[in-house]
Amino acid sequence: MLDLNLTLIVQMVSFLVFAGLLDRLFFRPVLRHMEQRERFLQERRTEIDRLNQETRGLVTEQQQRLVDAQRSAQAVVDKAVAEARAEKAGVVAAATQEAAASLDQARKALAEERDRALGSLDGEVERIAERIVGQVLSSDRAREGASA
Repeated sequence: MLDLNLTLIVQMVSFLVFAGLLDRLFFRPVLRHMEQRERFLQERRTEIDRLNQETRGLVTEQQQRLVDAQRSAQAVVDKAVAEARAEKAGVVAAATQEAAASLDQARKALAEERDRALGSLDGEVERIAERIVGQVLSSDRAREGASA
């Protein structure tokens, strides 16, 4: 059946020594290296998660700044538009007032010119009327003298 001889014992001792050497020289360093690698990867994952959260926070902050900048820019535009409208209204009012003053001045000048023209015509109408009356009277006298 089974012979227990010295060769079997030497092989068993050799196997145990070899297994011990493998454990000490191969398995422990490989396991240690695998544990270190796992820790390293876990640290990187943790750092990546932290950086992702930080990035999300920065993106949110940047978006808020952008919204604030847009609101500020819109406020500046609205203010400029309001100022432009106010200035336009002022310019239109001033131009309307100036146009009304110029129109009044022109009406006054036309009225004065008309009055002068009428005054001048009145004098001429009187002279013409006197001439006509004089001619009519002289032609009536000439007819009376010719008929008498």
